[in-house]
Formats: sequence, C-alpha cells, structure tokens
Amino acid sequence: MNITMMVGEFPSVSEQFIFNQIGALIDAGHNVRILASGVADQPDYGGVVAKYRLMERVRFANVPKSSWRRFITGVVKILKLLFIETKKTKQALNVDRYRTAASRLKTVFYLDLLRRDSAIEILHCHFGPMGLTGLFLKEVGLAERLAVTFHGSDINSYPLRHGGRVYHALWDNSDIFTANTTFTAGRMSDYGCKLSSIHVLPVGLETASFPVRNYVSDPKRFVLLFVGRMVEKKGLVYLIDALASLHQSVQGLECKIVGDGPLRSSLETYARQRNVHSVTQFLGAMPGHEVRDLYQTCDVFVLPSVTAANGDMEGQGLVLQEAQASGCPVISTLHNGIPDGVVDGETGLLVPEKDSAALANAILQFATRRELITKMGLSAATFARSRYDIAQLNEQLLSVYRRAIEENSARG
Repeated sequence: MNITMMVGEFPSVSEQFIFNQIGALIDAGHNVRILASGVADQPDYGGVVAKYRLMERVRFANVPKSSWRRFITGVVKILKLLFIETKKTKQALNVDRYRTAASRLKTVFYLDLLRRDSAIEILHCHFGPMGLTGLFLKEVGLAERLAVTFHGSDINSYPLRHGGRVYHALWDNSDIFTANTTFTAGRMSDYGCKLSSIHVLPVGLETASFPVRNYVSDPKRFVLLFVGRMVEKKGLVYLIDALASLHQSVQGLECKIVGDGPLRSSLETYARQRNVHSVTQFLGAMPGHEVRDLYQTCDVFVLPSVTAANGDMEGQGLVLQEAQASGCPVISTLHNGIPDGVVDGETGLLVPEKDSAALANAILQFATRRELITKMGLSAATFARSRYDIAQLNEQLLSVYRRAIEENSARG
C-alpha cells in the first residue's frame, strides 16, 4: 500500500510510537511517506528515524509556529493560490468546516505543498487536529482515503478549548477512525462520532527492543522510576507526597524521574519542601536506549496520572507498556485508558487518581513483598508482548485499511 502519515512536528522525541508504527509498516513491505507541519523543537534523529532513514521520507509544510509569521506567510500564499487554485483556496478558508485547520491557515500551507501531486492513496493523520487538515485534503481531491487516530488530549481537552463541534465535519467524512483506548473511543462518541465506526488500536512498540530483565532484589535499595513530561496530568505532585510518607520507613528508597517540561523547576522545589530531595533524582530528558536501561535496573515503574485543571488527561501511557514489556511491574491510576493497559493485581497495581495515600500504600506493598516484583514482572512481560507488539497491531491496522479500500471500491 501507499500510505502517508500526517503528523505535527517531526521527528519529535515524544512521538516514538509514530516512528515505530512507520518502521513496522516499512518492514511489512509498504511504501510509507510522511507529511509534517515543521521540524520538531526537540528532534530525535537516532533510533528508528536513522534506521529507516525517515528524514528522506518526510515533506514539510513549514507552517510557522508564530501566529503573526503564519498570518503574513499565509496571506502571501493565499494571494498566489487564488490565481491558480481559486476554488480550492476559497475552500481552504472555510473555518466553519475545517475549524482550527482553516483559522490557523494550515489548510493553505498544505494546499501549496501538495497541489501539483497526485492524490494520496491513504492519508493517516495522527491526532484529531491534523485530521481537520486531512479532511480538507480529501475533500479537494488530494487524498483518496482518510484515516484519523485519536490519542487523548485531542479529544479530552481540545474540544474544551475550541468547542464541542470542532470535529463535526470530520465524523461523517473520514473513512477510518482509530483510538488508542476504549476510554478515548468513548470520548469520541460523546462528541458525536459513531462508536461503531471506531477501531480501538492501542499504540504499540517493538517488544523485542525491551528484553525481559533478570530481576534480582537488593534489600538495601528500593528504586522507583517515572518517565514522562513534567506537566500537571502526570501527577508528580502526588508521587512526591507519597515519597514524603515513605522515605523514612522504606530502606534505600530512591525515585528516578526522567523527563522535562514546564513544571520541572516547581516540582524540584516541592520535593525540597517535602524533604524528599535526597531520595529524588530529576534526570531530565534521556534518549530511548538509556530509558530502556533504567527499566532493567529499577524495582517498580510509577505513572500517577491525573485529570488536569484544564481537562487534559493521559492518553494510553505507552511508557506503562514499555516498562511491562521489560518485566517491570507498574503502579498507576484508575484514569482514562490506563486500565486497558495494566491488569490490576497481575501486572501491576492501580489506585485512585490524586490519592497519595493509596499510591504510598501500593509502593509499600512492593517494597515489603519483593516476591511480588518478580511474579508481576513476569506476568507484565507476557501481557505486553501479547497485546502491544507493533507488528501484530500493524496487521490489524492494515486489515482496517484494506476494508476501507474495498468499501470505497464497492461504492465507486
């Protein structure tokens, strides 16, 4: 198949799951191209990007991040396109139909990039807002079939900021919808998408890249690991509170926090205020291979996700599957789609969100019963490999593509 993946910035260090999906499709013999709005602020040119030479497959629309630069550049493009693609250019400015994609002139930039091309066979957009641009490309004949994958914030907080009808045109005119969790699918349904049209396909990973560890308990140390962005929905405040109640009673307690983000400074300050700075290491962003090493050496992985004040929530929490694939049991929360990806009591423990006491109790169970780490870790590795292997999930995705092609051919 000829598949074009449409993403925002590329190659973003936080979107390894998209790289993995593209790499697995290439391995399966398909021709995959990439459309991106611009170059990522934190690019990752190694790993899968280097292995599959993905930078040779990408085309950039070069949509400016600054609103004034986007307006000025966009107006110049509009004046040019009005003479050569009058009807399509006017359609690109239909804010009622394409909403933020039109109001932010993304439709104009992509029209200018692709107007001379033949139609894309399958255009697969990651994240709902990109789907609005994809819808425009389909409706002006630059894409034959449109697939849109929703990941979480695009259906949890985006409609709160831009109105509940932000996707109203998309629901009836995309050929394929996928969601990373049953919770995300339910939220899509709440905003008007037919539940029967949504395929729940979690984000996958190359499970072979996460070897199952040979865990050996060290009675003098107990190491927790967190990996993620320093934002409110990750719930790190509650983890720090849990550490404050445990650090004097759990021998050798350590918590390694990997990632960066706008709350890092305030979280480091809070750790000092709660007197747990001596057991907490803020390690900053780290490359994937180093994170994989940490899965091998920690005792338990923790992701205490919560619903943020602005409505933002966790999507799937792919790091949970990475940790489990490595044979590491996890502690997380009863939040959004997380229960899809953790078998409570078998591969890890789930607690109510924003409940630092429950979180501390879950940590204490592992710290005082080290045999649980071995038992749940082995179950976690089996579970992750059976449900989240990227090759298996891509076979399911390809089946969805084929069905859409057959249905379109039958209608034609």
